[in-house]
Amino acid sequence: MSFDREKWTIIGGVCAMVLSGGLVAATWIGGPADVVAIDDQVPERTLNAQKEIEDIAAAEKAAKAKEIADQKERDRIAEIAKNKAIEEQIERERMVKLAAEEHEQEVAAQFIASKVTTAEIKRQSQTTAQDVEKDVATPPVDPVAETGSEIAQQSVTKTEETPAELAAKAKEIADQKEAERVAEEKRQKRIAQRKLAQEKEAAKLQELKAAQERAQKLAARNKAAAEKRQRELASAQKKLEEAQKNSIEASMPSAVASVTDATPPSNETMEKAELTKVTDLEVNQDPIAQDPPNAMAQFNVAMIAKFAKEKDIARAKMRERKLNPTAFQPKKAATKSAEKVAKTATNNANLLPRVAKNSVAAQIAACWKSPQLFAENNDNRITLRVALNKQGFMLSSPKLTNWTADNFARSDGFSMARRALTRCQPYQLPVQSYASWRNLSIVFGPKSVSVK
Repeated sequence: MSFDREKWTIIGGVCAMVLSGGLVAATWIGGPADVVAIDDQVPERTLNAQKEIEDIAAAEKAAKAKEIADQKERDRIAEIAKNKAIEEQIERERMVKLAAEEHEQEVAAQFIASKVTTAEIKRQSQTTAQDVEKDVATPPVDPVAETGSEIAQQSVTKTEETPAELAAKAKEIADQKEAERVAEEKRQKRIAQRKLAQEKEAAKLQELKAAQERAQKLAARNKAAAEKRQRELASAQKKLEEAQKNSIEASMPSAVASVTDATPPSNETMEKAELTKVTDLEVNQDPIAQDPPNAMAQFNVAMIAKFAKEKDIARAKMRERKLNPTAFQPKKAATKSAEKVAKTATNNANLLPRVAKNSVAAQIAACWKSPQLFAENNDNRITLRVALNKQGFMLSSPKLTNWTADNFARSDGFSMARRALTRCQPYQLPVQSYASWRNLSIVFGPKSVSVK
């Protein structure tokens, strides 16, 4: 689209005149009060119209300049491509010319060689029939003369061949050369393909060998880890059995003693004790029964009365106990003994779950390896809740219940903890205490594992 500045200037002037005439008419119709306002607005609208026209003209000029620049750039690129194509064409023609010259030289050389070979064959065929006669009658031929005759005969043979025959032979030689070239290319291609196949096979074998080595190393590492875990499990199981055995053995005597202490004494035992006490009072404490020397000198009426009173009291208690045996049973002692037995049983019941939980913690610690982000802060902790069956396997995926770490450390720690719980199962635990370890809360730290 071409831009004509004079044309647009004329159009703008006409528009301004029309607009001014309309405003003047409106002024006469509206009254004198609006004349001043309308006269003030006319120049502003005219300037706005001219500004819009100038903006349009500038935009068109810029678009035209850009189009011209783009066209020049396209022409320059096309010229470069054309020059490059011409150079490539010249180079191809030069290479073809060189190849043709080399081919002509090879054809000429082969033609000369074939001509010499053909002349030699004809000479041999012509001389074969004359060999017998020469051997019978003729003397030996001079080598110099023979050579001259061969050269003359070859010249005669050469003169006998026509240009058509020479062209046919040249074509035959060229075809043979082309066939040899094609065969050589095919042979080189087969060699390259065979070499490539051998390289691929060698690479595959090398990769297979590396994979086998990695598998062997992984198997050895897994075997060592399994053996280590088995040893740790066996040690934990042994410690658990020893702890159970020791706890049971330690609790049995105390329980028996407590039960024995809690059993109230029988009436016969109590009677024997009272009689023994009375006898002791009579034998050991009665001065008359002791019959010491000079007993009469030590005779004391008040002491005898005191001992007699104690003897009467003891005999009265013995008679009362016979009449009401339950009144004199040691109630407080029996209650304390029963409480002691119950406390011992409770401690023994709590000991077994605690040992089982420690065993679980030891088994998990063998599989736990703290990740880098989680191990940067020793205060990082995550708690996982797991449910186990009687065989020691997890019934479901572990659940994260509590943590004291940032999001990245918590994510890494939870991933490694879940992997450790999966790798360590089944857990070797006593089935008789399954109710105590079926649901566990496991706390993972950077350097420790504990079970709640």
